[in-house]
Amino acid sequence: MLQVMLSVDLSQGEKQRPDFNKELLEAGFIKLSNVDTVWGLTVPGNVESKTKEAELVIRKRLKTIVANLEIPKISFVAQIGNNKPVGAVIEKIHGTYEVEEFNPMLSVD
Repeated sequence: MLQVMLSVDLSQGEKQRPDFNKELLEAGFIKLSNVDTVWGLTVPGNVESKTKEAELVIRKRLKTIVANLEIPKISFVAQIGNNKPVGAVIEKIHGTYEVEEFNPMLSVD
């Protein structure tokens, strides 16, 4: 079993937050308590073989949800198992939703 923690910046989608939360729940995520927009997901199966798959599933699900709700832009970071966190921005550019990866471990100083 692989555990995932997902944190989402939904600052450009505040009015869609209730629908966004509903979509994540329907996609199998669990809202973590006492923090804003942080979710958990359990991926069954062998941990080693599921890490990259989990990352791709998260990106695909989030991109679909963002496009369906017409949110202009979100960013997220995910901690998948015992690996370095991953991050991406999903943004509507020239009418198409694009996913751009970033390294959340880089300092912003």
